[in-house]
Amino acid sequence: YDSLIPIQFIAWIPFEALLLSTWGTTIGKWFLRTKLVLRKREKLDYMTALRRGFNVWFRGLGMGIPIVNVICLLTAYQKLKLFKTTSWDSDEHISIVHHPVGQWRIITATLFSTLGFFFYYTYS
Repeated sequence: YDSLIPIQFIAWIPFEALLLSTWGTTIGKWFLRTKLVLRKREKLDYMTALRRGFNVWFRGLGMGIPIVNVICLLTAYQKLKLFKTTSWDSDEHISIVHHPVGQWRIITATLFSTLGFFFYYTYS
């Protein structure tokens, strides 16, 4: 039975919040040298990270619902271009800190993302 809302997105949110509140980053953000900072502090607290995760899932990914997902992604992208931040980060007063990323990191991240999508859609 396929659900309209993919459950794996929801399952990731508490885990991501735990990583953000303990390490200050996730594995992908660490690899791409990106950090989330709450006001002047280094790391987000767990509840802020959890709220952010649910807002990303709801507003940014449209809960993974086909068509709604595409509309939400496009809307979030347009707002990001216009305001230089996402609505969920703005709401929680979260700043994104980027450091220079070498070309090998971009190539590696692209490769892993492509393989991840391939395996996800092949075996799900």
